[in-house]
Amino acid sequence: MDLIKKIGCFFIFIIFLLGCSTNEDDKEAPLEIKDISINEVIDRVPKAGKYQVDVELFAQLNEKNVEQDIFYEWFVESIELDIRDLTSIENIAVKDRPATTIKKIESKNYFLEVGKNPLNVLLSVYKPGYYKISLVATNLEETTEKSILLKIGEPEIPHLFLKFNIPNAKDLSADNFKGEFFIQVVNDNKIAKNAKITPIKARDVNSGWFDTSIDINPLLSFGINAGTHLVKDEESINLCSLGRNGMPTGYDGLKYDISDVLGKEVFISPILLKNIENNSIFKIYKSGNKTWSAGVIYLSLLMWGYDKKGKDEFTFIENSVTAQNKEITNFLSNKFLAKAFVGSIGHKAPLNDYYIYFSPEGLDSEELDANKKREFSSLPYGCLIGKLGENGTSFPIGSKYVYTETSELPIYEKNELNSYTARNIK
Repeated sequence: MDLIKKIGCFFIFIIFLLGCSTNEDDKEAPLEIKDISINEVIDRVPKAGKYQVDVELFAQLNEKNVEQDIFYEWFVESIELDIRDLTSIENIAVKDRPATTIKKIESKNYFLEVGKNPLNVLLSVYKPGYYKISLVATNLEETTEKSILLKIGEPEIPHLFLKFNIPNAKDLSADNFKGEFFIQVVNDNKIAKNAKITPIKARDVNSGWFDTSIDINPLLSFGINAGTHLVKDEESINLCSLGRNGMPTGYDGLKYDISDVLGKEVFISPILLKNIENNSIFKIYKSGNKTWSAGVIYLSLLMWGYDKKGKDEFTFIENSVTAQNKEITNFLSNKFLAKAFVGSIGHKAPLNDYYIYFSPEGLDSEELDANKKREFSSLPYGCLIGKLGENGTSFPIGSKYVYTETSELPIYEKNELNSYTARNIK
């Protein structure tokens, strides 16, 4: 009998040790918030306005964290649709407070209430938009965070605004601008070649911000292409621009010849010609063999030389390359200096009778803004810049701009079955 009691006590002791070991392992397990789920709540919360959406949030921990002493804190942030970083919360508060603290977070856009169960909260949203929901869990050893993006209703998507990188001036009217360019916006992983190409008049942009009425959601990443002309292909229409590298054969822009210099590429710098002898031929022509479907590229040629009496003389001429007019030929004589400005966008500086032409990449010359008063002084004069919405952050476009959202947070949005499902940004 004593032997049986001893054996029974031995097994009880072993089971006790195993239980203690399991609890100890759980206490040492790293913090992990596995998921945050969302359910819509109907007719459980008093309505505070005409528009209100109520959702219940449930956080799921790793099973090994359940018995640990953990403090929780919820954060809600109304996301501004602009180019920015959403990867982390700023100024995370790490404070010792009971896990059962009842906390309320309130703003003009939302109201969050945490009840006795800190893993289950109620969120009321009063304005459509994107909201970043975060739960921060803290114990004596570490802090971990889990965040999601929640789309409520149909948020107002910002428009793309455009501007030229030139100094602001009160006397720059629309009459001081000429020509046009083209833009193509790719958003939400749409196929680039099927994206719409939009012509933009230079006079509409001039020196201020121009609203293109094109919606761009930066949470879904986006790309903007800009160019001077369109070229037909067998399958599609392609956007081309002066100075853009990497275009297939046949899509190149322009080249020029002067005397013994042949086949020079036209880029974004002015073409400088010095000490031009009698009857020198200066020719600009299409370098590719594809058909242009739209676009005009202008040439403004400024010349300093001598007249028939030997006196200093300044003259200028203007011409253009189009789908029909494939080249421009000029005969120059007795010119000690000439500058050729080439592009689809023309800008007439105050007190000048001629236009300076450039492409969306801008003009690689400091003479038009020696004091560097333009918004991006390190970028070429006239370079195309953009922003999202009237109060957005300015960014350079040139001939190409790509913005990739780096947060990798899933976006939860309401589906046809009135439940919230995750959609990955990338």
